[in-house]
Amino acid sequence: MKRKLQELLKSLLIVALAANALFLAYKSEVFSEFLSESKLAGYFKKGELSSSQSGISADGNDYKVAARPIVMAVMGDVGTRYAAKYDDGQLSSLYERTANIVGEALGSARLPQSCSENEWRNALARPGIYWDYKVEMPISILIRWLGMSTINENDDYADRFVTVINEQNGVDVYYANSEGYYKCDTAAAADSIGVVMQEFLPNGAYFAFESEEVKDMVEPYTIIVPELADKYLVESVNIIENKRVKEQAAEMLGISLLGGTSYSEKNGTMVYVGVNGIMRVSADGRLSYSVSDYDYADAKDASAIDEGKVIEDAYRLVTDLRSAYTGAEDVYFSGIEKTENGVTAVNFGYYIGGAAVVQNRGKAATVVYDNERMISIDIWMRGYTLTDEKATMLPELQAAAIAGGLENDGSLSLVYYDDGSETIAPAWVVE
Repeated sequence: MKRKLQELLKSLLIVALAANALFLAYKSEVFSEFLSESKLAGYFKKGELSSSQSGISADGNDYKVAARPIVMAVMGDVGTRYAAKYDDGQLSSLYERTANIVGEALGSARLPQSCSENEWRNALARPGIYWDYKVEMPISILIRWLGMSTINENDDYADRFVTVINEQNGVDVYYANSEGYYKCDTAAAADSIGVVMQEFLPNGAYFAFESEEVKDMVEPYTIIVPELADKYLVESVNIIENKRVKEQAAEMLGISLLGGTSYSEKNGTMVYVGVNGIMRVSADGRLSYSVSDYDYADAKDASAIDEGKVIEDAYRLVTDLRSAYTGAEDVYFSGIEKTENGVTAVNFGYYIGGAAVVQNRGKAATVVYDNERMISIDIWMRGYTLTDEKATMLPELQAAAIAGGLENDGSLSLVYYDDGSETIAPAWVVE
């Protein structure tokens, strides 16, 4: 993990210098140690469901949408593209317009069949809708987030999806993950895709593999958008310094800031002792909570958990803890892992207009579960506000050319690197 972050930041620095962008060299910092041992029955506070990130699934259960695609495209019938990336307004508009279409296709999909990469590429040339989450999502949970039920249960994970009109005027769904490419026949209707194609005019976007100019420079399924919207510098703040945010977070975790036991550690971290656990708040914005007297040796088999439930509950907890602050950032699910202790860690990241916020501290938030019981949380309580100052950046095509000189077939992304400075700038990185 540390090595991967260091390599990413090194690539970021090289690209930024080549672009003469307003970006400083990163400071090397060791990741924080994880939380102390702990135990708790769990935190599953329902709270208020926001209209854009919540709803009722087809089975009548409420759900919390923990992520949205951060690259999207509508593909025309003559190879034209309209793509949205690094722009909240465009992404939201395209998501709202296509979510039901993709949800209907995934919900009605038959069991997946493995297909070749060539078939996948051919699908990308057909009329349809393309989504990329940049992290592999549980497909069964994604269907629920789209408000649909499923005919055939699919336990696969995938990060890229394409819903296309086939030669018989039906609809097929293809998806990709780290293991390969898959195709599903569906019962969805093609008419709705055709309507969307008429609503979003081409903006010159294309996949890297379709261009002789960049096909060997970056990862082939990178979507290049010739003219991205202007990007701005961002102010970064430590939101736990806000009294209201701190009080709300403490209340949700069952901690009394005034009447309970508290003390300060040598490094300035404040420690608050509650009935069920301990909350720590560091000067640089890290909030951690661990339940009392938990023994990792007693952890149950993590393979038996309902991953969708813990992802949604973890997302609800993270967003509730910081809901007293509203900024330019979104909190998105960024991965789930089973640890060597037999517990499950659910990770989240901050995004600004679809661009990931990279921190030298590690992940934005991690919630740890034993079976389906939350036992600890670690969250960097950061907030971000867009300024009026435009960032100096290379066009994506030129950044791709530089990326090709650094690492052939690398993944080119726009990120905000938060090193603790008050003002941070977007920059291209190669992973």
